Amino acid sequence: MEVWVGFDMDECLGEFLSLWPFCETLTNRLFRAQRNEYLSLVAKRLEESDQHWLFRPGIDAVLQLLVDAQAVDKLYGCFILSNNGSQNLVECVRMILNIRAKRLGARGELFRVGWSRNSPCRKGDMKKSLDEIQECLTYERLPGARSLLFFDDMKHVLTSQIPNYIQVSPYIHYTPVSQIYHILTPVFQRLKLSATLLQSISKQGERMEAQDVKKEALEFSSPPLEPWYEAENAIHEFLGFIVRKPNTHRTPRVRKSARRKTAKSHIWKRY
Repeated sequence: MEVWVGFDMDECLGEFLSLWPFCETLTNRLFRAQRNEYLSLVAKRLEESDQHWLFRPGIDAVLQLLVDAQAVDKLYGCFILSNNGSQNLVECVRMILNIRAKRLGARGELFRVGWSRNSPCRKGDMKKSLDEIQECLTYERLPGARSLLFFDDMKHVLTSQIPNYIQVSPYIHYTPVSQIYHILTPVFQRLKLSATLLQSISKQGERMEAQDVKKEALEFSSPPLEPWYEAENAIHEFLGFIVRKPNTHRTPRVRKSARRKTAKSHIWKRY
């Protein structure tokens, strides 16, 4: 049994709606041999680019704390537990986080695994329980959680099962599909993907965007460059591990969104 830190994905780590057509729809249209290469290239390209707002600002400082804790064996690893329907999307986000963590000095993979609601080890009820997490870790042949810190922007069953459940403010900054398409163009060119296929996927993404994105709730502008204090302070307290003095300022007030997650179209459903 080991010490783990887990994260929800959508609106917790960031806002990834615009990646869906490129990490799910397009990936499933590629030959099986191309899929891992494609997702790896997408992750590297997005990590290199600073032209998107996929991740919550301050994520690097949080990753640095986790990397530092891993280095002195205070932390075994991290995972993503998402009720998003795309395992390809979860895997791409996990890859990006590991690339960033490696740049910050991580040894091996900091984020060891990620699960969508369709992962084989999930029960399908999307309640996010401790038993489910333990079973999924066993399924992946990883040690179970002796101690667990979990971040989510919503409450789940896990809230009442562990003492270190942190409900964070939702992250609502949205990167348009067209912007992601522009960033990933070198990847499409490298794999020589057909223009017809890309046009089809792009149009589907734009239709999904028009259908599912609530413009009155999401922010279509660059987010303020604020530290993620609630995560930094929770990690310090959970691990009892101080590398740098934690910031003791109060978490900046964030405008409350009237939006709550609701079931969306059959193309994209989040919970």
